[in-house]
Amino acid sequence: MKKLLSILVLSVACVTALHAEGFYTQFELGAGRLHGKATNGEVLSLPGVTSYESAKKDHFVAAVAVGYQYDLNEDFSYGAELGYKHVGKDAGTINNGGELSQQLNIVDALVVGTYHVNSELDAFGKFGGAFVGNNVSLTTPTRSQSITTVSLRPELALGAGYSVMENVQVIATLSHIFGEEHKNESNNSGIKATVPSVTMATVGLKYMF
Repeated sequence: MKKLLSILVLSVACVTALHAEGFYTQFELGAGRLHGKATNGEVLSLPGVTSYESAKKDHFVAAVAVGYQYDLNEDFSYGAELGYKHVGKDAGTINNGGELSQQLNIVDALVVGTYHVNSELDAFGKFGGAFVGNNVSLTTPTRSQSITTVSLRPELALGAGYSVMENVQVIATLSHIFGEEHKNESNNSGIKATVPSVTMATVGLKYMF
């Protein structure tokens, strides 16, 4: 009987530790897809440039975040997190024989709501803002230029987490950042870059301290 009670107490302690209030950190890897005005992902306006074709549709994504979780009750938690995401370089060709590449670096601050489906499975949603930096480089037979555009954009995310051991979850997240509207204009340097929308699917680990 004492042995059974000890097992029950230990089990409750593990569940409580996983759902307890406190700081957490997480790291995820996955893929992201950029969305521009055109279906081919056009994000840059230049005189004489009418098309841009990316060499690939999906790009490597790495994401890291730290946050704090509060327990509202046994079923729901809420909190906030600060994160960084890197979207791998998108390189392709343009109609005038040149090459164009872009790369996104993202810093976001999100509010997080979590529903504890059971002692092992969580479902969560996130929303907030993301500072998105789009580093664009253009190379043609006659010029070589680069520009970085930074914009604050809204972000939404949905995901789930499954506990694999005390304080550790495997998580899967689908995120979307709403980009700027493409503009057919140029600045003094001859180029006008905009921040594209990006959809990211990632998996990783979450650790509760």
